[in-house]
Amino acid sequence: MPEPKRPVVLNVNDDETTRYLIRKILGGAGFTVREAQNGEEALQLATTRPDLIVLDIKLPDISGYEVCRLLKANSATSSIPVLQTSATFVTSERRVQGLEGGADSYLTQPFEAVELIAMVRALLRARKAEEAARTAANDWEATFDGISDGVCLFGADGRLRRHNSAFAAMLARLSATRSLDPRPAALLTQLDGQTPEELLGALLPAGAPRGWPDVTTSAGQRQSTEALVGEHWYRITADPVAYTPEAQGLALIFSDITERKRLEEERRHRADTLAEADRRKDEFLAMLAHELRNPLNAISTAVHIQNRIGPQDQQNVRLRATISRQTSHLARLVDDLLDVSRITRGKILLKKEPFDLNELIERAVTTCQLLIDSRRHQLSVSVPEEPLWLEGDTLRIEQILVNLLNNAAKYTDTGGRIWLSIAREQQENKAFAVIHVRDTGMGIASDQLESIFDLFVQEDVSLARSTGGLGIGLTMVRGLVQLHGGSIQAQSEGRGRGSEFIVRLPALKDVPLPEASQPERSPTGRLRVLVVEDNPDALELVQNLLELWGHHVEAASDGVTGLEMALTMKPDVALIDIGLPAMDGYEVASRLRAEAAGRNIALIAVTGYGRDEDRRRAYEAGFDEHLVKPVNPTRLAEAIERQTRSLRARPPGPTSP
Repeated sequence: MPEPKRPVVLNVNDDETTRYLIRKILGGAGFTVREAQNGEEALQLATTRPDLIVLDIKLPDISGYEVCRLLKANSATSSIPVLQTSATFVTSERRVQGLEGGADSYLTQPFEAVELIAMVRALLRARKAEEAARTAANDWEATFDGISDGVCLFGADGRLRRHNSAFAAMLARLSATRSLDPRPAALLTQLDGQTPEELLGALLPAGAPRGWPDVTTSAGQRQSTEALVGEHWYRITADPVAYTPEAQGLALIFSDITERKRLEEERRHRADTLAEADRRKDEFLAMLAHELRNPLNAISTAVHIQNRIGPQDQQNVRLRATISRQTSHLARLVDDLLDVSRITRGKILLKKEPFDLNELIERAVTTCQLLIDSRRHQLSVSVPEEPLWLEGDTLRIEQILVNLLNNAAKYTDTGGRIWLSIAREQQENKAFAVIHVRDTGMGIASDQLESIFDLFVQEDVSLARSTGGLGIGLTMVRGLVQLHGGSIQAQSEGRGRGSEFIVRLPALKDVPLPEASQPERSPTGRLRVLVVEDNPDALELVQNLLELWGHHVEAASDGVTGLEMALTMKPDVALIDIGLPAMDGYEVASRLRAEAAGRNIALIAVTGYGRDEDRRRAYEAGFDEHLVKPVNPTRLAEAIERQTRSLRARPPGPTSP
């Protein structure tokens, strides 16, 4: 008669002495013992399917908690009982952590040999009972076998009468994944007589929902819930079954919705992937904005220098004003690049101020004149004699006007006509500025008048790229109008009969008092200023501007040189770019603040990085101020004056020897 097969125990422990003791104890008790010294080896040997694993928590490569989690997550090894042991992690919290992580039991060292043997045998008995339950469940495969969903039928007494093979298969899967919980396995041999509450209480980790299902004869209606049962998701439906008008039973139907849940998880994963792509896009746009702001800063600074020392005749002044205005416009478009989604969601931050719409009309017409003239259109402009005051973002209102005028010019055949008019209207107690832009162009079909403002709806009339820049088109126009509390509508008699756009914006009732113009400020007092900037044009122009203000200026074109010069020169103020070669501006500031000689320098970041996180990082590195390119010289002068004044007010710090 062949000897019974000896149960195989995998002993996982990196301590040779402990491993030897467990091998001797279990070997003497009739077990075959295999050994692993670390987590990786344990995971490999577990694929040979030992009957039980004795797993130490403190392993050299992977913790026992993680090894257990991986074992339970692998369907090939998830049913193997795991007995976790530890001489280090002996608190109740650690034991709870091990059991919640999937362990079947937990022993703290030192333990008695009889205790270890008894625990191993108990776990093996539990596993054997589960296997017996799965085998017994096969005896019930006779009812409702043609139904793919699991079905349990309860009599009028509320006790289980029959179940189908699909339900038994579901129970078998659950038993294999919950070896410590005997209830699912017990159900396989004790289904008869179970109430719905008892059955659901054993199946669901949290037990049956209170009061569900209602199996009283007065219920009479379907109830449904969704729950994770083992490794599968099910929709559990309770349907009343009328045996007689007076006697009512219940059918519990378990529909596997794991695939649906998997698809939902895939959708969530795709959403996470898209979110990551969006984050990368934001990082790219931040870098692009930085690169664009550098030349804009040089242009802006050059214009301001020319305003001080250049020719002051009317033509030069007007040309410089145009350059300055368009540079500001470009800077605002660069700001929008940092969050493209803001545009379509109407989340652009408006910088509102009172302004005369008549003056803005003149600027918008000047901007569009080149395109209008190039297509030989005739433009008629009608504005009221009195100023028409609004409160809004002048750059955004100008953007609306330019977009509509360019639209009219582009989609009107050569030699057409365009009319632009504004008027003040009173509706009840509210005043409005009404803007009309009309053309003799291609027109709009009647069924497109409402959808023309939607994003990417019509290829033939979309203005997504008509004005350059961000390509905001009519969608952006509508968003900007609505942000100002206004409305826009399109009118047309049809294709080939021209179109008209009507914009209504709230107007001010009272004429605002004119503010005294603020002359360009320059810091008072001669200062020693260090400029660290890797863009040669920007470096030269900022140096010229500072010297024009009467300061002594030194310059460096990389972070390492800038740091050395700052510690040697000990300037009053250091203007430091962030994106520097060799050493970035954050590190320059951080190292300066770590040195005694660098603690009495006013540090101002002048950079193309303008996000909130960029500002926060600059202050954390030690900067006193953060200015985003292109920097208005007046703001730069104010920042220098503010920081030097603050620096002088501080108690003197330690100095370098």
